[in-house]
Amino acid sequence: MELSRRRCKMGLPNRQDAMVLLREHVKQENLVRHMIATEAIMRALARRLGGNEELWGISGLLHDLDLEIVDNDMNRHARTTAAILAERGFPPEGLDAILAHNGDVLGIPLKG
Repeated sequence: MELSRRRCKMGLPNRQDAMVLLREHVKQENLVRHMIATEAIMRALARRLGGNEELWGISGLLHDLDLEIVDNDMNRHARTTAAILAERGFPPEGLDAILAHNGDVLGIPLKG
């Protein structure tokens, strides 16, 4: 974990560093595929809607980083990911998006 922590310390990681972080936390290949697919969808949405493609893509890629850590406990899911990424200086907009994807369980209202 030390390598990715050092590389990611200054905010949004590049895709290569994000994949290192993902592989450190996620072992189930079906979950890895889901996260990569989410990245692709988020990048396409960013292009279409004029969003920051890199931020949206990396946020999508890492959005389920904690599922194995929290053992699918939806009451903790997303908060743990946000804490891991916040420690590395991940942009607040990305943290908000990650939290919001489980916002109905966590009681986090969508931002408009």
